[in-house]
Amino acid sequence: MNRHTRRKSIAEFRHSAARSDVLTFLIDSSDVALGREPFSQAVMYWRSNLASRKPKCIACRASFADGVAVGGWLFATPEGAQATSVSAFCVACWSDLDDAELEAVALRVLQAVKPGARFAS
Repeated sequence: MNRHTRRKSIAEFRHSAARSDVLTFLIDSSDVALGREPFSQAVMYWRSNLASRKPKCIACRASFADGVAVGGWLFATPEGAQATSVSAFCVACWSDLDDAELEAVALRVLQAVKPGARFAS
């Protein structure tokens, strides 16, 4: 994917997210649900771009490009959209952080996509 296409995709995602609810999924990396769409394609795309994008753990900022293993995934999808935002926790953070800490990090990431967002109770 070239730079122009990527920027267009991000703009479309943000536009969709601003106009609708965003569905979020916090999933253990070993969960069998990753075999289902749209998560499996999103993960394959994320992994195929490790070297160029150099993603980091959303909690501790450890680089997955340096061989750090993924412990958990955070997916965000605007309702009715095909795009999926993919973020990841490293194994250490996934196992060391409690549920409230994981949720706080996930909310911080979600608010970058949709300012003022909050999780439904």
